[in-house]
Amino acid sequence: MRMALTKTTRRVIFYASVALFLLATPVIILYSLGYTVNIQDKTIQTTGGIFVKTVMHPGFTIFLDGVFYKETSFLSRGALVTDLRPGYHSVAVAKDGYLPWTKNVLVESRRVAEFRFIVLVPEPQNQAHIATTTPHISDARFLLRDVIFESTSPLAPPLVTDPSFASAGNTRHLLSANLTIADWNEEQNRILFVRTDPTTDSAFWSIGILADNSYEERWKRPTRFFVKTNTATTTPRILEARGVRRIALDPERNDGIFILDTSGTVYRGSTASNDITPFVPNVAFFSPVANALAFIDTNGFLASADTQSDAIAVIGRRGFFLKPNVPPQFARASSEALAIIDSAGGLFLQEPGSPELAQVDSGARGMMFDKTGAKLLVWKEQEIFVHWLKEQEQQPQRAKNERSKIVLWPEVTIKKAIWQTNTYEHIIFSTQNGLFLSDVDNRGGLNIQKITDGPIIDFIYDKKEKRLRWLDEKHILEIEL
Repeated sequence: MRMALTKTTRRVIFYASVALFLLATPVIILYSLGYTVNIQDKTIQTTGGIFVKTVMHPGFTIFLDGVFYKETSFLSRGALVTDLRPGYHSVAVAKDGYLPWTKNVLVESRRVAEFRFIVLVPEPQNQAHIATTTPHISDARFLLRDVIFESTSPLAPPLVTDPSFASAGNTRHLLSANLTIADWNEEQNRILFVRTDPTTDSAFWSIGILADNSYEERWKRPTRFFVKTNTATTTPRILEARGVRRIALDPERNDGIFILDTSGTVYRGSTASNDITPFVPNVAFFSPVANALAFIDTNGFLASADTQSDAIAVIGRRGFFLKPNVPPQFARASSEALAIIDSAGGLFLQEPGSPELAQVDSGARGMMFDKTGAKLLVWKEQEIFVHWLKEQEQQPQRAKNERSKIVLWPEVTIKKAIWQTNTYEHIIFSTQNGLFLSDVDNRGGLNIQKITDGPIIDFIYDKKEKRLRWLDEKHILEIEL
């Protein structure tokens, strides 16, 4: 039989529990607010923390101030380091087969410094060899995730690799032909080739869906471009290949195309037929945008032609510097922000809803918006920076129009820089010394990792397959990133 507690015993237990609660509650509240009790000094001290999280790789080891701290499980990509005294602490995230991520982080009282987009770079021995190229490919460039364009001669054949990259060395020549120019769509599944007929110098087009290799059949059965006018009695003429300066697929129509010839006329047409018609005259450069064609005219002014109504509106009357052999660059963000680099490297920016084009820098060589249009990556010959178009409230906080300098290396030449489009929190860039990855979060110093030694001919990041692919003088290689 179970004996009942006496009234005195129950009172003792009750008051003891109340006393324990009263003693523990302040400690719990202080701990939750970032305070700890130092037993030796008999003082209350404030603390902070560091939260780290990898983008893809779980099961990593954390080192704090050069000493092993903890190892996460094989399923965990995040970990919290707590009870850190205010001040600088070195933190490293390490994993076998990868280069370590390191920062010297300033820990503040009652705050947690968050690093949620850590990318671990595979060590050089983990690079996958895709194919061996021809020895004269030093002028090649990537067109997209599975097409390489040999440009060692004015009319050179393309080198196309298997989109799946299922096995190393699965590379083939599409066709030895006189390729002059090409364009592809944002989804990277349609590509437009323009090549010439060696006997007549007429321009042909070939378009296909990369996923099923239909471009091979269309390549073998090309079609001529016939220029039509509004005059019914005028006989359509064949557009000669030497007259084509630029082509582009229409982002609003699967079969739509735009062609700029040497006279400055933009034609539009359809790949479903072989007819093209004049659209806009006196054009120096153009770029298709939503339901319109943005272009710089031969006088250096920016305008837009509505593809539905054919109406032309001047966007900005600021003159651009133009050179025939240095075409300007256009970049349009999903937020409708527009950035332009003219032939002299002048960087112009039009923010959403603003009619004004403002020059924000000079000496620019390339640019790229992030997915949301919140920031613009710009690279110069010896500098890379990020221009923030919107305020960023999450860590690290950024103010609108703030500029974050990522790289400033006076002794090197930056050849190319792009977003790592898996997170848009890292930049991939190449110099004469190799290929690099850098974060844009400069708290605790930038974490710049060398992926491979140079020289690098070109590189591209495939967001869908999370692969970085690059071309050196003899090989095509890739890593998971």
